[in-house]
Amino acid sequence: MTDKNWELGAVSTHPQHRNRGYATMICSFAAKYILENKKQVTCSTKIDNYPMQNVMKKIGMVKQ
Repeated sequence: MTDKNWELGAVSTHPQHRNRGYATMICSFAAKYILENKKQVTCSTKIDNYPMQNVMKKIGMVKQ
């Protein structure tokens, strides 16, 4: 996190509650808050973390 960039990080869902959209909802909520505060939303994840990559795509983030 910097003065200009705020990062979504350490997002996880308990295995019994996965595939219900919870991570997408919380990331969407947090991203909206970040944007409302005139900051850039960033997210770093491992190259093989496909669930998080899918969440980021769902909320409109793109790879850079």
